Amino acid sequence: GMAKGSPELYSALSSIQGSEIAYIPAAAAGFSGLALAGGLGLVAAAGGGGGAAAAPAIANIVTGTVLAGPVIAGNGLKVEIYQADGTTKLGESSLDASGKFSFNAGSYTGVVIAKVVDSGSGADYLDEATGLGKDLTATLWSASTITATNTTLTLNINALTTIAYAKMTHSPSASEVASTNAAVATAFGLADLTGTT
Repeated sequence: GMAKGSPELYSALSSIQGSEIAYIPAAAAGFSGLALAGGLGLVAAAGGGGGAAAAPAIANIVTGTVLAGPVIAGNGLKVEIYQADGTTKLGESSLDASGKFSFNAGSYTGVVIAKVVDSGSGADYLDEATGLGKDLTATLWSASTITATNTTLTLNINALTTIAYAKMTHSPSASEVASTNAAVATAFGLADLTGTT
């Protein structure tokens, strides 16, 4: 990982074209090896039978797994999912003992903002470098778009997706989300930002 304030991080960020980085969370550069791999699975439930054709119910499932190093049982982490405005909450889920989360976003499609928060001060994940439990002390973000029903969207959350989210305007459009994620991925030599674990 790159140390907070490292020349490599700022050099890589300075290569992003098209917009200026106005704000980078202080803790974003301090996370090494912390990632949350998530998938936004879109599943259509079977429609009911009967005389009149009924529209099938749509259940857009948001799910993922923490890859920060193993999560510690009893961690206080949860994932909150918002619409593009960042305030209209679609749902949330605590992480289970294996680091997975899941909830039903209903039939919502559009920009999705994911936020990982810690609801307590206890250890949340095992720092594999030291072998000690660590508390998550920063908020991690990611943004992507559910473009259609019955598709799967992989949404990872890590320090780089947090940097990309910090570059976006309030209530970003789907095109802004895509272009910003692509610019940060390119700056760090990744083919895809949200789809790379």
